[in-house]
Amino acid sequence: MRTVLETTKNKAFLIEVRQRREKMRIPQKAIAHELGISHPAYCKIERGSTDLKFDIFNFLCQRLGIAGEKFVN
Repeated sequence: MRTVLETTKNKAFLIEVRQRREKMRIPQKAIAHELGISHPAYCKIERGSTDLKFDIFNFLCQRLGIAGEKFVN
């Protein structure tokens, strides 16, 4: 799988992910379960300490109603 975003856009995207997820009152654990990954693995993604893969980017955009095109070139 390939990494999607450059560093600055990645940070902005992950901030929006967290804000939307919290506003929708969706726990990290629930998103992790939907993605089929562990809670700690999802936490690393949301913190930006692991690469954001294209399939996860797409899932988060769809699940949280984020316009992904503003974060990709």
